[in-house]
Amino acid sequence: MPEYVERREFDHPRVPVPPLPVDVGPRLLTLLEHTNLTRFFCDRLLVGKAVFSLLSKIIKHSPELQELHIRICYSTTHIRSLNSNVLNPNRLTMFNLRSVSLDLSRYPDRNKTPSLYPEIVDFLIQSCPSIVDLRLLTFRLRLKCNISRFLLHGNWPKLARLTLRGAGFYSEGLSDPEKTLIMHQFLARHPTIKCLSIGEGDWVIQDCITEDSLPIMQSLYLLRILLPDLMAENIRHLSGEVVPASLPVIRLMTSLQSCVVTRQLDLPYSDLLDALPFSVERIDLKFDGLYDDSYDENRDTQDDFMLYVPMVDSEWESILEHLENLTHIGSAFTTVDVKTRAGMKMMLKLCSVLPGLLYVQVATGWIMMEGIREESREYGLSSGTSIDSARWGDIFNGIGLVKDDKIILL
Repeated sequence: MPEYVERREFDHPRVPVPPLPVDVGPRLLTLLEHTNLTRFFCDRLLVGKAVFSLLSKIIKHSPELQELHIRICYSTTHIRSLNSNVLNPNRLTMFNLRSVSLDLSRYPDRNKTPSLYPEIVDFLIQSCPSIVDLRLLTFRLRLKCNISRFLLHGNWPKLARLTLRGAGFYSEGLSDPEKTLIMHQFLARHPTIKCLSIGEGDWVIQDCITEDSLPIMQSLYLLRILLPDLMAENIRHLSGEVVPASLPVIRLMTSLQSCVVTRQLDLPYSDLLDALPFSVERIDLKFDGLYDDSYDENRDTQDDFMLYVPMVDSEWESILEHLENLTHIGSAFTTVDVKTRAGMKMMLKLCSVLPGLLYVQVATGWIMMEGIREESREYGLSSGTSIDSARWGDIFNGIGLVKDDKIILL
């Protein structure tokens, strides 16, 4: 068996591929002809005719495929002229395919048109009617890559989690109102979406999400958080960049449970925290400028220190005390060293202000506040456990390896 192929669980076969760029070898293609996979995880491949061969073999020989994760490394030396029937010539329908994560954003050449991408989009639209989780990443820059059919014709009746990044989702020359209409119609066709994440790219979002377009959406990531007030009541997880105009709708999110947001330095920490509702249990409050070129780790004045780490300000107690349901705090105390007397004192004070607090992210990583309260010095997370704020809210960030499923997320 090839060294890059592994099958340990015959009831859940999988084919992991090395993380470095590789071409698709004949041994892997041969194996795929004799293996009915339920999961295929490929970290990186070169774009070319061989990639079409790989995908077409998976489609043909793995009708029970449920999860597909591919990250493609774009290479101009592998561009071929490929017609639209190479990938799925028999138009086989993948009824069992529920989760698809495609990262097509690596090493772009602005002077080439990657013919693979429209073909993949057509495959998703025409042959994958049962998709529940979908993640599609393309180039972040405007390139000769048109996958506008995705928004115009994509229709997945069971779609629950959607993550989109990059450019090429609109035809060239469209006005902002035209882009708004296209995205609005796409979202209106998918009222089953519960988790929506739309990041970097040439998106026009502000007026696309209306009160009636996503009736059951609970988790939302937007590059800039601006949405109708009437949608606020259902939101349980919020992520993205907070601007002053975001605060009024955040105040209305009375069901909010977790919040992972970035704020700019001109937005006071107190304003952001004051806007968070009483219901919130987990917060990870990042902010632009913490690690920019002007930041100097050797600053020795308290004023400068507080400029970059506002949560260490003397007012942090009053800022946080109304959020008495908090169990997790990320990023806000990442310069605090609990091995020092001052750091331990601050964490003990934090425990008294928030008695229900379980975990805090400090300079050394996440710690358990139970160990702080007992002053036992045993405050590190237990082996086999982890905290990842990117996983809060059930946003679809891709498919992991089977071994990753064994880690307990706190």
